[in-house]
Amino acid sequence: QQQGQQQGQGGQSAWLKQSTAQLLVTEQTAESNGARPWTIGFGLDKSGGGNPRFMHGGANKGFQCNLIHYIGEGKGIVVMTNSGNGTPLIEEIQRAAATVYGWKELAPPVYDVVTLAPAELQTFVGEYEGEGEGSVAISILRDGDQLVGRAAQLGWDRLHALGSATFITEVNQLTIEFSADENGKPNAITVTTPQGAMRASRRNDKAFRFAQEPFYLRGSMNEWGTGNEMKLNAESLYVTELDINPGEYQFKFGSGDFRMIDFGSAKRDVVAKIGDTLPLALVGSNLKLSVPKKARYVFEMDVKNPLAPTMRVTARRN
Repeated sequence: QQQGQQQGQGGQSAWLKQSTAQLLVTEQTAESNGARPWTIGFGLDKSGGGNPRFMHGGANKGFQCNLIHYIGEGKGIVVMTNSGNGTPLIEEIQRAAATVYGWKELAPPVYDVVTLAPAELQTFVGEYEGEGEGSVAISILRDGDQLVGRAAQLGWDRLHALGSATFITEVNQLTIEFSADENGKPNAITVTTPQGAMRASRRNDKAFRFAQEPFYLRGSMNEWGTGNEMKLNAESLYVTELDINPGEYQFKFGSGDFRMIDFGSAKRDVVAKIGDTLPLALVGSNLKLSVPKKARYVFEMDVKNPLAPTMRVTARRN
């Protein structure tokens, strides 16, 4: 990036001609239907005032990355992740850097959030679906004193209240507005995205069930793999077993990409002691596990109450 910037400004250490470097960041295709213009090889972002930025993402199996750099200025950011679903993290890091360094064109807006009582939050819980081909399906659950929502195939996101019926999502910064029927009960949801607004109506005949989503024990004891799927047993618990050597481990319960299901601890650095029952958060942090001896360990999840899931690890008796 520094070499390219030096080139564009005629720097002596440049390895491209100044005219070539300038051409690489010169608009070649105009903005059309909301799609950003392109230079030769880079996307061009001129929104928000200030100097425009050139950018490009990249991805292959197991990795995602993104580059943003201000044209004519020595500032920019490159974020690389070792995940096939790294985009939300990339965007969060970019927003954080923009806030710290004062890049107002990229920094997220500051919102004044309000606190709603759990009983108020509970009225929004439900399943919402749009109509027609390509319509959106949205699940809204309450996780303690916050709502969490998931649009199909987009993963879970926390909702922060801006008012009595307006929320902003934590990661994707989408605005969510609930509308109500004549009795004041929320009956529809509108999600405002950069591509436009999506609307979905409440389906009172449906309720979210975790059983609809395959999920797994994911942890350092099995290299965070998907070989240990949680299976429903006769006691209505999701169970899997794993032979573990003595040591210190971390784990969660997640779907294959951690986006559809991401059970963990509501707090960081929580230790799951063998035999103890622990509450889980729908979108939580890793749990720590200290294994004292080599044995087969049983991991159980109780999600009969989707608002208060719990887990327990026990050593299997022979």
